[in-house]
Formats: sequence, C-alpha cells, structure tokens
Amino acid sequence: MISGCSGWRSFTIFLIALLPLSVVLAAVVGDFTGDNEVHFDDFIVFAKHYGTSQAESGFDARFDLDGDGQVGFSDFLTFASNFGATQSDLREDSFYLQQQIKHISDADLFAAVDLEYPGLEEVKGAVARQDYQAAYAAWGTYWDTRPGFAYVNSGNPFYTVEEARRVFSGTSYVSAADRVVAHNITGWGSVTIQHGPVVDFNAEYGQSGKYGFHYWGWSTPLLWAYLGTGNTRYLDAFDELFNQWYEQRDNVVGGFSHLDPIWYELGLGASRNRVFLDFYRLNRNRLSGRTHERMLKNFLGSARWLHELEEEGYRSGNWQVMGIYALAELGLNLPEFKESKKWISLGVYRMKEHLARDLYEDGCHSERCPSSYSTIVYRDPRNLAYLMEQFGGHEELVAELRPPLERTLTHWMYLLSPLGTQPAVNDGGRGKFDASIFIEGGRGFNRPDLLWVAKNILGADVNDAVTPPSSTSVDFRPSGFAVMRQDWTRESPYMVINYGPSGGGHSHADVLSFELFAYGEAMAVDAGIGVSYDDPLHRPWYITSQAHNMMVFEESNLDRSSATGEKPVWSSQAGMDYFSAEHRGYQSLGVWHRRHFLFVKASEEAPDAGPYFLIYDTFSSTTHSRKASFVLHSPFPLQRGGTALFSSEAAGLLTVTPDVVSIRQGKGMAHLGGVSSSGRKEIDWVSLDQMTTGAKRVDDLPVVLYPYKGSSPPGIIVRRTRTKEAPGTVYLTVSHRGTVDHVVISDGANRTFGEDELTTDALCAVVRTRTDGTYLSHSVVSGRRLIYKGQPLGP
Repeated sequence: MISGCSGWRSFTIFLIALLPLSVVLAAVVGDFTGDNEVHFDDFIVFAKHYGTSQAESGFDARFDLDGDGQVGFSDFLTFASNFGATQSDLREDSFYLQQQIKHISDADLFAAVDLEYPGLEEVKGAVARQDYQAAYAAWGTYWDTRPGFAYVNSGNPFYTVEEARRVFSGTSYVSAADRVVAHNITGWGSVTIQHGPVVDFNAEYGQSGKYGFHYWGWSTPLLWAYLGTGNTRYLDAFDELFNQWYEQRDNVVGGFSHLDPIWYELGLGASRNRVFLDFYRLNRNRLSGRTHERMLKNFLGSARWLHELEEEGYRSGNWQVMGIYALAELGLNLPEFKESKKWISLGVYRMKEHLARDLYEDGCHSERCPSSYSTIVYRDPRNLAYLMEQFGGHEELVAELRPPLERTLTHWMYLLSPLGTQPAVNDGGRGKFDASIFIEGGRGFNRPDLLWVAKNILGADVNDAVTPPSSTSVDFRPSGFAVMRQDWTRESPYMVINYGPSGGGHSHADVLSFELFAYGEAMAVDAGIGVSYDDPLHRPWYITSQAHNMMVFEESNLDRSSATGEKPVWSSQAGMDYFSAEHRGYQSLGVWHRRHFLFVKASEEAPDAGPYFLIYDTFSSTTHSRKASFVLHSPFPLQRGGTALFSSEAAGLLTVTPDVVSIRQGKGMAHLGGVSSSGRKEIDWVSLDQMTTGAKRVDDLPVVLYPYKGSSPPGIIVRRTRTKEAPGTVYLTVSHRGTVDHVVISDGANRTFGEDELTTDALCAVVRTRTDGTYLSHSVVSGRRLIYKGQPLGP
C-alpha cells in the first residue's frame, strides 16, 4: 500500500512521465469513477488500492487490471497507459441507438442474456435453434418459477407482495382503477382525456404534462386494485396498455426539442420502469410471449440508455438520482443480462457521489424542496440500499449508502409543522408528511425521537419506545432554514424561515420568507405550487415574490441567485427565539434589506400572555424612493380594523404595526394540501406599504403577528418610541393580557432607549413587566449589559 507524502509524490511524478495523449475508446480501462475519463480522480482511487491482494478482506478486483490476484506495478503500468483516455457515448452512434437500445432484435436480445445462467437451459436450446418464439415461451416458464425477492415499489418503504396485499386490501383503489380500465386517464397534472379503445400516447397532456404522462404514475391504481381485490382484470388492462404504448413509442413528440418523452432520464428513471417492474413481477403464469419479449427489450434498452448517460459523470439535482436508481434496480431485478453487474456498479457509485455532494452538512438536499424533491433524493438511495440488502451480496455497499440519510431525517423532523407538513418551499408541494419514512428511519437508526414525531404529530400507530426531540427551535446552516417552536404539541406556535441560497431551477423568488402555524391551524402560508408546471399561474403567480410572506420592493421579483441570507444571527432560549439576516436580492433596484424575526414565547410568570412573533424590517434605497411591501398570505379571510388586520375561525391571527402604512388587500391561489380540506383555492393576502426615503437612509417597519384562540382578537397595543434610537434600531412596547413587553432590536452598541427606560448593548432584548411596571423576566441576545429603569438585569 502506498503511504507517506514521499511515496505519493514519487508515484505521481512517475505517472505523469507516462501520460499519453487522450484517445477515444468504447470502454476505458482505468475509469474507476465512471465519468468516461481516466484522470487524477481515478488515480487517487487506484492509489488507495495499490498493494492490496485477494488474500485481504475488502479486496476490490476492479483494480487488479491484469487479473493476477494483486494490485501491483503491472496494474499501474496498464492504468498509466490509459491515463487521459475518454469513452464515447454510444447513444451518439445512430446504429447502436436504433438497433441496441430502441429496436433490439430477437437475436441481439438473447445475445445480451447470459444463457449459462441457472434455469435458462431451455431458453439456450431454443436460441441455438433460432426459434425465438420458443425462447420467449421458455423464458416465460422460467420467469414464472424464478426465485427472487418479490416487492412492490411503493416509495418509502417498499412492501413485500404479501405486505402490499394487506396494505391495499379492499376496494379503495377500484374506482380509480376502473377509470383507467375505461381509458379515462388523468395524466401528470389535472388534464383528463377519455381515450378510445386504443389510448393515444401522443395525446396533448400539456407541454410538461406529456412527459409526466409517460412516467406512468396514473397506471398504479391498476396494480393496487389488483393487490386489494385479486381481480386479474386490472393486470390484463395494464398488459393491454403496455403493449399499446410499446407500439406507439416512436410516434410520441415532446414539446421540448432537446428532450424525447420516451428516451430521457426522467422518462426512464422517474417511475415508468419501476411500475413496469412491479407489473412484471406480479404477473406469474399469465403473460404472453409478446409481452415477455417487449418487456425484456424495454428493460434492456432503458438500462443501456441510462448507462451511457450516467457514464458522462456526476450532475447535481434529482434527475440523475432517479436515473441511477432505475439503472441499478434494473440490474438487481434482471441479473440474467450480462450487463447487469455494470449497471449496478455504476448506479451505486453515482448514488454515493450524490450523497456526498448533494446534501448540505445539515442533511438538506441542494435543491431545497423539503416536501418533494428532497424526498426523492432520500427515497432512492434508501430504497437502493434496501434492495441490495434483500437481493444479497452487497453488504459493504449498503453500509456506505445509509449513514448520510440520517441527517436528512433529522432535518425533516425539525422542519415539520405542528400539522405534520413540510414547508412548501420552492417547487415543493404542501401535504402531510409520510409517517412511514420516520417509522422506518427511527427503527433503522435507533431514533426514538423520529418515532415520537411519527406517533404524536403524524398520528401513526407506533408501539415502540418513543422520546420527544431534544430541541424545539433550531437553525439549519448552511442550508438556510430556521424554525421557531414553543413545544412539540400540535397546538404549538411555529414559524419556519427560509433564508438559504437558491436551489437551482426549482427555486421561487423568495428569501427571508416565512410560514406561521399556531393552535392547530395554518395562519400564514405562501402560495405553494400549482397543479403542474403547465399550470397557467405557475410563472405569473406561484413562483413570484408577491406569492410569499416576505418583504417585496416595487412589487417586483428579487434576483434569487443573489438572494441568500447574509450575516445571520441566531439565538434560542427559554423566553424567546431570535433570527436576523440580510440579502442582496434587490440590489438591481439599489435596495438593501435586513429582516429580524423575534418569537416571544409563553411563560409561567405571565400565564395569560400569549406567545407572538415580531418581524422588524430595516431597508434603504440608494437614490430613488422605492415601494416597500410587507406581504402576508392568510388561509382565513382577513378583516381590517384601522392599521390592524385579523383573521378569525376557531383560531386567528392579529397583525399590528404602530406605523402609518398603506394597506392593500387581494386574493391569490394557494396550495393548502395538508393544512385545509381544500387542495387549492383562493386565499386572502395583505400588503402593508410604505415608501423608502432614498439617499441610503435606513427606513424600517415593525409588525407584530399575534396568534389567538377564539372568534375575536385580543386587545393588543403596540407602541414605538423613537427617542435616542439610531437608524435600523427600534424600541417597542407590546401590551397584552396584563403584561408589557419592552422590546429592543439594535446594532450591538451601548444605547439608551425611551426616557432612560432601557439601556443595553444587546442585538435584541425583551424585558417583560406587569402593566404597573413590575419586573417579571428578561431575555438577551449577544449583550453584556441590560438596565431597566435603573435596575441592572445582567445579560
């Protein structure tokens, strides 16, 4: 084994001396990273295995290039001779694409099968006679009795077929399945088309919808209804649809010139082949030779296309994760194909790359969509590890895939709202989180806190020992989410703040935005997303700044690529939580903006005083005066009372500012899945508007958000004292239910606020008193000095 700096350096120098020019090969010896090139990344991997032999535990034969049982100097020479080589993409060879991927002949199909595989003796004999119909019949007989792990690809977690029959027992999916049997198909989104006897697979389901239609998610009720009822007519309907699709594949035309709806990564990887594999495993002693032929050709062509794509190298995002999972799953399910081992190897390698490179240190996925795409990027490596374990022979790889996933579970757990929903951030839809993820993860990682949340927040039937999470409020950095929470009950006040960087193409134009829940209700939510990306409101509304609870300038969208929460400050303590940050999303308008969030918690010394949130915005514009708008979206109807607004149902939210502002109100569509009985409907929004002074002068706006129970808002008085403050600082008194909170948000300089009422060097301080001025408690952020009416209170 190479060790020490001198050995590494001399080995590297010797390698460089042997470097040839790049060549193009069909398969490149020495490409250990699977990116179609032999370069220093491969050298680093090779060097770690140099000197090992097959007698050692963990020996990897991939690096034994001459096959002599050890990784030695002759292997190094072979590796060095290929340094700089690249591999061509066989999809660019029109003959290979047409004859080996899209339209595979019978002879080529069986040439790809390892006919020495146990159980394929009759298939081998028929192929030798070139009697391919007999070969398919023999394959069918083999398939009907072939041992192997039988499962239903349900998501998180998988079900065995036996489990699935229990889960889907009854007629819950019969109605949906019957519509599909009748060729009344709702594609990806909301477009429903009543097809004739032959489904038109080139039908117009929308520009993006046509691609989603070919994911085949709409077909799953057929499998679920069969599992629930045992009625094979649902499998027969699926068989018919599959064959109609197979015959029409070449005629499907997409709306994006660079993407073929059939032969592109999501078409092959998102769910279509997963659903086809489910159907193929569930059908024993029932399939025709024609269906066997087409299924096998589809699986082989799909895996070959994906393998060529994934060999190009790592790509961030969820697309490749789905593609590499599908590639590996095909290899695990169809080991009879000679190429299956390399499909599994490349799929696992790329999946490890994504776990290492796509997740923030806190477990959040790089696209920052906790409720959707993050779930996919957790699901697929988790399920790949599960499959490799069940199929056997991959224990070491399984051990490498699982550990990073625990961080994602922790991230989800703390972001979860009291109603059991993940924040609808970016293109993540709103809906109740899948409790089975926490149940399986809680048991697998020995996490009783995950099981507690599954039981007490998500309502799952859990009999394991459970423990509440150790924290209530948390700041996730660097992914950029902060959560403020009183406790782990469904009644708890809760605010989630999105201050992180852009997540790429699925990002919305918001930063320092928030959602607010309290007393078992969602009180402030953003618009979420539409039915699909073809929704006519997707770009004009859902992704815009004004569709979010944030500060909007000039009623325009911020530049999301520049809008990351900078100079963040976080503090969580018994009496309050505090977070602040600033961003440059409106720098094209010459606007600077910093937002402060303060959660004043319920306390034992003032049991009647309810918890509430204070949002304090400070902002400036360089030259021109700009409109600054505090935008809030409420699932409840908003009523106006002077400068206050309130919403009332079983619980409500009172919005109060001590300043003079212009108030605009309107309605906009919102996705309320998981927090309302209605999926999408118009809800109220309000905008508190004022103009900046310009000339870089700092302006500000404090807004108190006070949740309450009952049909009428409580009496709350918010006053601002402007004496002796510097720009960007504020001193407020919030009088409510027999208490007065003296609130300071400042810059850390030692200052006196009010008529010598409060002196502090804190960034934020809250002194709670009775209405007669009697001191009750205090909280301080980043301060060493706090004096209230001449009485030192300490930090």
